[in-house]
Amino acid sequence: MDLNLTNRFEDTSRVIGSIVTSNYIPQAMATFGYLKESNPHLPYLVLIIGERADIESDLPKGPHWLFWDELLDVTARDRLAREYLPFELACVLRGRFHSYLASLQGIERWILVDTDTGILAS
Repeated sequence: MDLNLTNRFEDTSRVIGSIVTSNYIPQAMATFGYLKESNPHLPYLVLIIGERADIESDLPKGPHWLFWDELLDVTARDRLAREYLPFELACVLRGRFHSYLASLQGIERWILVDTDTGILAS
C-alpha cells in the first residue's frame, strides 16, 4: 500500500506510530503536536481501531490515519471485538501494526508510542 508520505514529509524511511480507539483521537492529536515541534520531518501514523467509513469524515488533519479494516478482514475484526476490551485490542493489534509497517516499501525504522507519551526531542 502506498501511503503517499513522500509528498508530505522530508524523511519517509522512519516513522512514528500509535494505536488508538476512536475515543482517543484527541490524545493522538496531542502526541502529533509534540511531534510537530520536535520531529516535523517524520510521519506520524495512527492506527484507529474502528471502521474507516464510520470515522474518516470527522478526523482532524495532521497525522496519517489508518484503520483496522485496512489490516484485518471483517471476520477477524468481529472475532477480536467480541473477545477483547478496547485496551486489549490495542495490545493485540500491536504485532499486526508492526507487520504492516515492515511490509511498506521504503520504511526502514519505526517506533510505536502510546498517546500519553510526550516526545520532546528527536
